[in-house]
Order: sequence, then structure tokens, then C-alpha cells
Amino acid sequence: MMPKLRKDHVEYLRKRGVKTELPENNYFSDGCHLGIRYLDPEGKPYIDSNGDDYIVRRLFPTGKPKFKAPKGSGSRPYFSPLMPDGYLDNISVPLVFIEGPVKVDSCYEHIPTGFCFVGLTGTWNTRDRRDETGKWESENDTRLLPELKAIPMRGRKVIILFDSDIEDNISVDEAAGDIGKWTRNRGARPYRCQLPSEPDGRKNGADDFLVRHGAQALEDLLAAAEVEGWPLPASLLTHEGDLKRSYTPAERKRLIKALAEINDVETVDATCSVLATKLRVKMSQLLADIDDYRAGTTENGFLGSAEDLEGDDDIDGSWVIPFLLPKEETIVISADPGTGKSLFAYSIAAAVAMGTDFLGFPVKRGVPLILQLEEGGTFGRRVKAIGLAKSEFCDGLEVGKDWFFSKTFDLAKGRHVEQLKLLIRNNVDLVIVDSARAVARSLSVDENHADFGKLVIRKIAKFINDCGKSGIIIHHNNGAGKASGTKDTPAGVWGLFNLKAVEGDEELRTLQTDKKRETSILWQLRLQRTELIDGLPNGWAWTLDSDLSHMAPDQSWRTKFQNLLKLQEKPIGLRDAEQLMGLSSDEGNTLRSSVGRDTACRRWLVQKPRQGVAGLYFMPHEFRNSFQQKPQKEKGVQTRERHPLIKEEEMLEVGEEGSSPLLPELLTTLPMCIQPSTAEGNDFQQNTPDLSGVSLSPPSLNGHTDAFWKIVKDSPGLLPVQIANKFQHVTKRTISGAQAKALIAEGPPVYEFDDDEEI
Repeated sequence: MMPKLRKDHVEYLRKRGVKTELPENNYFSDGCHLGIRYLDPEGKPYIDSNGDDYIVRRLFPTGKPKFKAPKGSGSRPYFSPLMPDGYLDNISVPLVFIEGPVKVDSCYEHIPTGFCFVGLTGTWNTRDRRDETGKWESENDTRLLPELKAIPMRGRKVIILFDSDIEDNISVDEAAGDIGKWTRNRGARPYRCQLPSEPDGRKNGADDFLVRHGAQALEDLLAAAEVEGWPLPASLLTHEGDLKRSYTPAERKRLIKALAEINDVETVDATCSVLATKLRVKMSQLLADIDDYRAGTTENGFLGSAEDLEGDDDIDGSWVIPFLLPKEETIVISADPGTGKSLFAYSIAAAVAMGTDFLGFPVKRGVPLILQLEEGGTFGRRVKAIGLAKSEFCDGLEVGKDWFFSKTFDLAKGRHVEQLKLLIRNNVDLVIVDSARAVARSLSVDENHADFGKLVIRKIAKFINDCGKSGIIIHHNNGAGKASGTKDTPAGVWGLFNLKAVEGDEELRTLQTDKKRETSILWQLRLQRTELIDGLPNGWAWTLDSDLSHMAPDQSWRTKFQNLLKLQEKPIGLRDAEQLMGLSSDEGNTLRSSVGRDTACRRWLVQKPRQGVAGLYFMPHEFRNSFQQKPQKEKGVQTRERHPLIKEEEMLEVGEEGSSPLLPELLTTLPMCIQPSTAEGNDFQQNTPDLSGVSLSPPSLNGHTDAFWKIVKDSPGLLPVQIANKFQHVTKRTISGAQAKALIAEGPPVYEFDDDEEI
């Protein structure tokens, strides 16, 4: 049994964050010195040259050297008894080399999981003079410790964590470089973590830093460790660990691949700068090659491969979010305070980072960057609420890899701009700027200045688009409900969209086009709390309630008509379209005149007009990008049981005056968002784009309560929108699917229906 610890030894360990429970198993007092028993990964003691336990002594009083190993026995790494089972062999767990066994135990006391800490008796004690039989001789060459050779290294992150005076100690700095070299030769990815000294000049070891600053501070430093040496595999470096002056074609491919996998922009920039000089090529060419590799075009150039045909057919590569944000374009989303514009943009970022659907659209996975430049402390709560950041309820995504953010970027600082360009070009697919007002403030530009759009909006958009990426600029509305600034504000972006709250319904929002390049939209969105859904209490989720784009007043008749066709499941005539869109007589004449002569619309004719017979129009599903759910095959490929034009009996007879008798049937199958106007109750009026007063809350049924619940009872399999359409057909009163859903959620009156009661 080992002797008990002396009080001064207990105090020494306590000051370094090591609890007294551990020393009874691993530490003991050897006279005035502190003895530390070295164990192998299985917990068995190493043996010295005399056949005794391998004991390293911490010498007291403190002097140099601090530690003394058994004479003639070589060195051993220190494996703490606190190390979790399996950590040493798990290459996904970062390996951290620390000088001194006490520091290792202190690290495990404070950070019990997440890192595999291994101790070195001294910074150069990675080698000794033992031969292949394990015998130490002074004449032998130094060799890497066999115990370190046995640790799996290939593909593993290795962090060198020495004391804070490493920059001032040449020998320690060289020792760290040597560790970086031999770990890289064994396939590892070496990093160096620089501990800071105290403001008063006192140096910090890992144990000192933990006691003074806590575990989280050290974890943050370990996460921010910088690459040791050149960030390339050993095969792409010289024997001395330097960059080569030439590479074979095969090596060149591996070189570009290795650089493309590095997320640290400054490291890539510095490496490419030196490589350009050594290889006598332009740095821009190296960066272009890296971009090509990240885009997947290295192997086949601009030609596609068989793997490209296995992608998700649902994802339109020309859009980030269809109809809202094109690829390599920038838009502005403007709103009043408290509407949810930042949450909306952050939710798009989360969908991109996770590769999940947004508003019913499949979204291609990418890496977003959020420049949160507004003052306030809500950013952390918002990104946690949408599952982007780690919280106690959700693991979130890895910052610096799956997504980036900044709270301190300043467009007025040239160095910030250059660093951000490198980051966006090499690592980012979507940039969100929150907000234009904050950027304007840093540039000393007032948002009501005549050149606000030119000096701020255009500058941000050009900055993002020149890097070949997509962007969202969050902006504020003025008192009139329009985006602040002059008419030049929307001129520099692809589109300007206004997000508005709906009076009477705290969940409902409208998103409509204030300025567009191609297609206007008018969407009704619902922002709902996701109470404990997907492990996100107090989280928020956006859904698309209805698409009213065919009612947007700034669209051409062609666009309005084609948007209406996207929502139809059966062919319709122009008079049907006129009634469905609630047009006046003059507007209807304009619609028929414009669409009838429009080549783009005539392509959808499935029955040509002739004397006394109206034309019928239908847009096949493969030509529309609709919000409606469609039957799905595996892997997201859309399918239909049959083409809507195959069976002749589905074609409708055409009546007199160019109208179709299908209209009554259409009224029972139309989506809620395109119900025709009626004399009694019209939720959406033509030429009224500002829907801030529209509500889809449960309506008053005005004496038709029994009729509504009779339909619900007799048709248990109908969807809310189908119930709403059937209710309108019976009572001539219009309600939406969302309102029907709300009524059903509230429940029927207390009385019961009579089975024989007629409506």
C-alpha cells in the first residue's frame, strides 16, 4: 500500500484542480517529493529497468528539472485513470498532448469528455533510446516512443497544448513543431493551441488556466486551435515539413483537395500565397482551382458525371428558395419592427444549413453566414429557437463548419472586407446581412439619404454577388409601410419583398413583392410556435398557408393566368379563370384578349377554341413548381398515377358563350387560396395587394353553423379546404381552408345533430 499524501502535496494538487480522491490511487508521497505512478491504457503500471513500477517524481522544493523519471528506463506517456474507455482508440475524439501528468488529470477533472488528454513528462519526451526489445542504452538512436506509435492517428485531430510561454521558448516551440511533423507523417491533422499569459505576466499551464478561467474557456481555446505547420498531408511536403517547389499532376489534385477541405480562410490564403511563389503560378488560379473542387467540377471539368444524375429532381438548382431567392442573386426583405423579418431570414439559413424543406420547397444543403450587426441580445435565442445553434434541447449545427456568424463585421474596414471575401468565396453559399441600417451606420450614411441605395444596398449586393453567392439583406420599413430609403433602394437587388403582419391573427403574415425582376409573389405565411416539436420548446416554424400570387396587381395578365393554372387539377376556360380571379367585366375582357393572343399561354391549350366552343387550358405538373403536395416516390422523385389528359372521359364538354360546365365541380375542388368572389363575404379583393387587414381566424357562420357541422359529420375523410369548398357550394358563403381548420379545432356546439336533419 502506498504512503498517504503529505498536506503540502494535497495542497499542491488542489491548487491545480486535481481532487484528492484520485491521488490515493495514482499519487503518493515519497519523502519530500510527490510520486506519480504511470499506467498503460489498460490501467496496469509500466515497469522500469529495475523491474519496479515506473514512477515519475515531482521534485520539491520546486526547481529544475521539475520532474524526474527512473534512470536508464526511457520515457513513457501518461494515461490518466480518468480517461473514458475507448477514447484512446477513437480517432473521432481529438487527441491533446500536454506537458506534465498533473495537468492531464486536471483537464479530465474539468473536461471529462470530448477530448483525449495524454501527458508527456517533458516537451521533448516523445522519444527515447530504447531499442526494439525495449532495452534502453545511451548509445542507441532516439526513436519515437512505441506507446505513442500504438495510438491510432490517421485522420485524427491532434492538438498540442503547451504552456503559455511557448512563443518565448525556442526549445518548446521546436518540440511542438516536431510533434506536428511526426503526427502528420502518421496521417494526423496537427493543431497548436496557444494559451494566453495573465495580464500581470504570469504564465499559464493547462491546469493554471482551468483554475483561473474555467472549463468553457479552455474548450473554446481548443476549438480555436490553429493548424501546426503547413495544413497539408505529409506526402505533399518535403522531409523537413516545408512546401514543395513542384508537384506531379496527381499530387496537384491532392494538393487542391487538401486546401479545399480547410475552413480557415486565413490559413488557405497564407498557404496559397507561398505556393504561388514556389510554383510560379498566380494565386488567383490556385483559389479558382479550390473553388472548382468545392463545386464538384475538378474531375470532369464542366462535364457532368453519372453521380450528377442521382440528385434530387425536386430541387431546382437555379433557386435557393423558388420564386423568392435565385442562386447568385441578392434580395431585400423589409418589414416593420416585430414582424419577424430576422427570424424569417434565419429560418432560411437553417433550412440551407440542414438541407431541409422551407415553405414546402426542397432546399439544397449549403453553408450560411449570418452577419448580425444590430444591437441587442436576441440573436442567440433566435438561432437556438430554430435549431441552428446548440441548446439544452437540441445539438444544433457546428459553428465554423456548418454555418458562420459575425457580430463585429464592419464594411468600412478594408481588412474585414478582404477576410469576408475569402470566407464567402471559399466556404459560404448564403449570406444574410442583418441589417442594412446597421451597415449604413458603420458607413456614416443615413437611410433617408438620396444615395442610400447606391452607397449601402448596391454595395452589399455587389460584394456578395461578385463572390458568386446568394444574399438576403434585412431592412426596415418607413412609416408608410414601405422599405426605408429612396427609389434607388431596390434598384441594386434582384427583388424587394415586404413582410407584413395580419391584423387579428398574430400568427399570419403576408409576403409580397414590392419590386421584382421576373415573377411577383403574394404569399400568406404562418409563423407558429413549435412547442416541444423536434425537441425545440419555444421554437418557431414558418409554413405557407396559401399562394395568392395570381392576385398580385403588379403582374402581367400572362403571369396571373399561368399562376392560376399552376393551382388547377382540371382544364379551365378563360371565363372560368375570370370568375375564379374575381375580375370585373372590363378586366375579364382584358384577360381574354391578352391571354388569347399570348404565345406563352397558348402552349397550355389542351382544347383549341372554335365556333361556339371555348378553349381549355391545363398546365401539366412537370411544368409547374407548385406549393401543393404531390404523391412521392422514394428519394423525392415526383410521380403521378396517370396523366390528367390520358382519359377522354375526363375532358369536359364546353357550353355556350365560351364557359365550361365544369365550374360547379371546380368550386368543390379548388384550393382555399383561389375561391371566387361572392356577394356575401370576399376575403381577398382584387387590386388590394396590402393584405395587412386580412384574417384567417375562425369566422362567424351567420346562421350556417348546423350546415357546417353536418358536412363535417357526414364527410369525415375530407380535408379542411374540401370542407370549406363544400360549405361554400351549399350555403353560398365563402370561408377558407384555414378558417375551416380553426373551426374544427374549436369543436362543435354542445348539442348533437339529428341524423335525419336536412340542410
